[in-house]
Amino acid sequence: MSVSQNLSDENLISQLKELAGEERKILSQILACLHEADKRKLFLNYGCTSLFEFCMKELSYSEGAAHRRISAMRLIFTMPEEKKLDLKEKIESGVFSLTVLAQAQQFFNQEKKINSKKYSTQEKLNLLGRLENKSKKETEKELARISPLAVLPKESLRPINEDKAKLEVVIDTELQEKLEKIKDLLSHKIPNATYNDLLHEMADLVLKKIDPPSPPPAAVEGEASMVTEKITDKELVRPQTKEDELLKLQMGIPRSRYIPRKLKIYVWKRDQGRCTHVYSQTKERCAQRRFIQIDHIRPFSHGGSSLDPHNLRLLCGVHNRER
Repeated sequence: MSVSQNLSDENLISQLKELAGEERKILSQILACLHEADKRKLFLNYGCTSLFEFCMKELSYSEGAAHRRISAMRLIFTMPEEKKLDLKEKIESGVFSLTVLAQAQQFFNQEKKINSKKYSTQEKLNLLGRLENKSKKETEKELARISPLAVLPKESLRPINEDKAKLEVVIDTELQEKLEKIKDLLSHKIPNATYNDLLHEMADLVLKKIDPPSPPPAAVEGEASMVTEKITDKELVRPQTKEDELLKLQMGIPRSRYIPRKLKIYVWKRDQGRCTHVYSQTKERCAQRRFIQIDHIRPFSHGGSSLDPHNLRLLCGVHNRER
């Protein structure tokens, strides 16, 4: 599509205004169609789980464009019929921009979420009346005067490439102070640490606590976090009795040195990936977490079971050989 270079300045501006008006009329029609498509859940027919996904996938809108249209549509169609027509006319005349309506809808949603305030239809209309013919920045200022927290930018995570993503989040002063303190404490390990470095360190610590890694399948080098504690061998041992052995024989369970993987994981987590040897003098537990092996408390050759968790424990290589 090309524009004639022979148009006068006046005719060019006149054409632009006419096209802008037509664009606004089309926009109001698009919002009405989106509302009907949403009501009928037609996006499900196109393999989309939401209208938002449909707008990006089938209508080729960007995330921002889809969000603005859906937000404006939902605000308009919560109004009584006569008010819907009024808002439609104000969109077509340019009194309201799509952006301002989307800002208003997001504001109402945030007020409900953060301040548990639900605006009535009349309260919404009163506020919209104050936003007529305002720009995006003017709208932000107006809404911030009412409720500063409700106009804070939303958190977002946007991919940059296959390996990187951009995280945007608003934090309070207390969290900022905590992050700076963590950065200071890590300065010996990570000089000039970035927030990405801090997030990696904190994520690793949390995952080790709530989702510790599965142990290696055999005698391995391992790491595990735990609190230093005093422990005795008796707390880990339930000696096999003759009744236990006879019961297993009666059940036809063959004796084997093989320790099932699930049992290895159980023992590893129970003993927290650390040697369980207790020094006789100090009564303190060995702190070694390297070269950890699973040991039979009652030796297999003496009838000890490889299937009884009470007969298994973790020892470091030194204490296993010493025993």
